[in-house]
Amino acid sequence: MPPTTKLPTTLYVADSGSGVIPTAVRVFPIAATGNVAPTTTIAGASTGLLGAFDIARDSAGNIYVSDNTPSIRVFAPTATGNAAPIRVIAGALTTFNLPIGMGFDAAGNLYVADFAGSIDVFPPGANGNVAPMATISGSNTGLNGAEGLTLDASGRIWVVNQNAPNVEAFAPGSSGNVAPVVTIAGANTGMTLSPNARPGYLALDSAGNIYVSIFAVNTINVFAANASGNVAPIRSISGASTGLTDPLGVLVGPTGILYVANFQGPTITEYAAGATGNVAPTVTISGALTGFNQPIGVSF
Repeated sequence: MPPTTKLPTTLYVADSGSGVIPTAVRVFPIAATGNVAPTTTIAGASTGLLGAFDIARDSAGNIYVSDNTPSIRVFAPTATGNAAPIRVIAGALTTFNLPIGMGFDAAGNLYVADFAGSIDVFPPGANGNVAPMATISGSNTGLNGAEGLTLDASGRIWVVNQNAPNVEAFAPGSSGNVAPVVTIAGANTGMTLSPNARPGYLALDSAGNIYVSIFAVNTINVFAANASGNVAPIRSISGASTGLTDPLGVLVGPTGILYVANFQGPTITEYAAGATGNVAPTVTISGALTGFNQPIGVSF
């Protein structure tokens, strides 16, 4: 998601679940720390959630969850407990294979990164077995294992390709078999297939800097807003003190605080603006009361 311009009050976490712990949306106050219970949990058979990947909210506060069903399931802002979604985007016409990252443009259109190698765009209020109004896919796009997605203030569409591995940006309004306008890739970036330093999700701060989770090596790489090509990050968060354990979802608040969902923690860790190196998180949300099993997506 792009950075918010107002101070958030709530943190939403998509917890993929496994075994006896069901997939859930867990909601915490922004000041939550330690072993705390969520103020709201959305989980149960009526939700239809079977393996959440990411979470996002639209301007009305509706909660969007990408799920392994495969579907995008939309819940009301006040949803709690075993709540049914108010809308479900699913079916053959959607072309979904494995929808993961999500973001919105200024008009409220929903952008979905599909791991099979596409970005699908749906209008506000999309529901049911509907075709996307635009799709970015094809050999020119370079999409390969598309996972994290966000849009910047200009409407450029940023995506992480786990299997490429790279970060790409497409021009606003892109559709079809189009080439990206930016590609960040190469050995200097810290995104490689061998060793297994694959990128997962991404976020942007208010200055346009690009935060990328490198999940298998427990690292967050930060690239300059104008980064392109085989460039080194301007800073990295990495090391034993960071508490990073297979980081996936990343989120940057308006004051520069970085929030990270650690899949194998299972934790949410927070870092001060400008954090770099082997630094300890300023806040860690973890423990039995949180209900966390495998947190993946995080949103305000």
